[in-house]
Amino acid sequence: MALDRVVEQERKYDVDAAATVPVLDGVAGIVRVGAPRTTSLDAVYFDTSDLRLAASAITLRRRHGGDDAGWHLKLPVATDRKEEVRLPLGADRDRVPGPLHELVRSEARDHPLGPVTRIRNERVEHPLLGSDDVVLAVLCDDHVTTESLGTERIRAQGSDGGTPPSQSWREWEVELVTGEPKLLDLVEPRLHRAGATPAPGASKLARALGTGPRRPPLRGAPHRPNRSPAGDLALRYLFEHRSRLHDADRRMRSGDPEGVHDVRVASRRLRSALATYRTLFEPGSVDELRGELKWIGGQLGQARDAEVLRERLLSEAADAAPHHDGAVAIIDDELSATQRAGREAALSAVGSTRYFRLLDALDELIAEPPFTPLSGRRADKVVPHLLKRDRSKVARLARGALAATSPDERDHALHEARKAAKRLRYAAESATPLAPRRGRRLARASMALQDLLGGHQDSVVARLFLEQLAASGISVEAAFTLGQLHGLEQERAHNTERAFSDAWRRVPRVHPKRWR
Repeated sequence: MALDRVVEQERKYDVDAAATVPVLDGVAGIVRVGAPRTTSLDAVYFDTSDLRLAASAITLRRRHGGDDAGWHLKLPVATDRKEEVRLPLGADRDRVPGPLHELVRSEARDHPLGPVTRIRNERVEHPLLGSDDVVLAVLCDDHVTTESLGTERIRAQGSDGGTPPSQSWREWEVELVTGEPKLLDLVEPRLHRAGATPAPGASKLARALGTGPRRPPLRGAPHRPNRSPAGDLALRYLFEHRSRLHDADRRMRSGDPEGVHDVRVASRRLRSALATYRTLFEPGSVDELRGELKWIGGQLGQARDAEVLRERLLSEAADAAPHHDGAVAIIDDELSATQRAGREAALSAVGSTRYFRLLDALDELIAEPPFTPLSGRRADKVVPHLLKRDRSKVARLARGALAATSPDERDHALHEARKAAKRLRYAAESATPLAPRRGRRLARASMALQDLLGGHQDSVVARLFLEQLAASGISVEAAFTLGQLHGLEQERAHNTERAFSDAWRRVPRVHPKRWR
């Protein structure tokens, strides 16, 4: 089923019944306002019983009327902007289409979706035309009536004197068509003079439900982040990468080939942050979540690792042994099959109850973090010491790798050093608001070390794969080619080991007093 995607940019305004649509000719390139058109819209909105989609500023509706009747899923992108995913109406009125349901799995999880609100809208559209009658935007004059279709939460709100089961109001909505975003800023003063005020909700649904986003109450970026509590810095980083996890999850389910990788990266960053900032949380309170984040990262790793290894070996084979198509085909077939199996395993994992409970636990941690008193101290007095600890771990593991006496011991030590460098990089990025130049320098040096050692680990994995493939009963010619590739990988690993001694020393030391 094909998904129609558009990005819409609009602003909403509250107006009273007596307000008159202002004259907008001559504003922001508007040559004239076209003839008005009246449309009757009737939409049923779907959510979980506890309004999980509304809590994330997501709307999912089945709408009749207008030029775009059908199923609409609106996902927040930025202020004034949303991505709208559309599907035709279909025959089933009460079941959300599978492709749209998949796109909200990270919010709805294993909770069923059902009708929660009906919104009828008598809309008068005023096209705002530029030169050659190009439609720059549309000013919609909406007369809205809502009806609760009943969930436990909505009924409770009504019984407590909160949001009533039905409401009516009038609003104006300016939606861009071909116009530039600045048009919204330029027409706004005239709308204000006509009596419009910013709408109290981000959407009609939010106003109908009486809910705004239920995301954790994080304050805006502090003017002096180094003077904010250390817990705020950690929480902000966790919240950012929770959002990235949800976005990547959605892209993965819609078939984006980078989605699986990005879910894995977001889970790694979250796990790493919980390790770096673990002393800010009550002892043992984040251990289980860290373990679950490690689990999902492992479940998602097979497809990506096979993809990286396949591209690496096929590229090497094209340069080193271009005429040995038999070996190339064997490598391609084996790793393509592994990649397909890995993607199936990944999709199974993110559809599991275990994954949904992981997301629940992450939400609970961010909403009510079990902080220790240390989290309340100034970030510039706490966080640099955590960075120093992470940098010391890199140094300890690097010295251990250099002292290793056997190839297997050295490979393992370099792999551990790579993971420590990655944690230090993520920690430095999270702490960059405290001292931007020092943070970026530490992050860049850590990333360079991580990349160097990542190449070494890729070589270790490639050599093991080639050895196993060569022992599987292939032809002599193919085995010879695999041996050539094995030799190339061994040489690359040795080059990395020689460069490592200097590379880890380029990672700057952390002097906590200089970060203040």
